[in-house]
Amino acid sequence: MANDIVPDIKMGNIGTQLKCTMTKPDPNDANARISVDISSNNSIKIELESPRGKKTLLNATLTNTGTDGKMYHTDSTGVFDRTGRWRVRGVVTYNSGFKFQGTWTGFFVGE
Repeated sequence: MANDIVPDIKMGNIGTQLKCTMTKPDPNDANARISVDISSNNSIKIELESPRGKKTLLNATLTNTGTDGKMYHTDSTGVFDRTGRWRVRGVVTYNSGFKFQGTWTGFFVGE
């Protein structure tokens, strides 16, 4: 999973947009990754983990149609309540019940 995180996130910010792209290994190229189609899903979430280990699932929105694996969440509550290293990943539950969790990616929240 690739994540596009603004590198200058500050504690107390509101309006920070978290973006995730769900990917998997390309079966034709061991060194490449391809997008996962998340268009036919029951639930798309972005999971956030605070520096103290508290995990929060945030509702996400498809960036386009979902065939490109892209989703985002715009924080409207000020979820970044402490400084330190945070982690983020996408979580998709398909209508079939299959659940796909992306790889954690870390980023720093400053003062």
